[in-house]
Amino acid sequence: MGGVQIMPLPVLSMSRYLTPEDKTKILDFWMLVRKEHSDTVDQEIVPLCDFVNAYSDICTIGSCVGHAKAHKENGHLWIWNTVFM
Repeated sequence: MGGVQIMPLPVLSMSRYLTPEDKTKILDFWMLVRKEHSDTVDQEIVPLCDFVNAYSDICTIGSCVGHAKAHKENGHLWIWNTVFM
């Protein structure tokens, strides 16, 4: 049967803050989503996500550029950090 395959999310630690291991799992998952399901990724935000993810202490994959004209929505940037900021 056809249809959309749901990708399993990585199992992460229960830490309140981002661990290096969790960041690796999240970014591996993010790269797989970008490759396998590029039609579901907001391509306009990818360069900003890549820029943010280049820093060791923060991570984002759930961000959106916003589509104010079509949906009257603002963009958002979700960030998970390693320490309290």
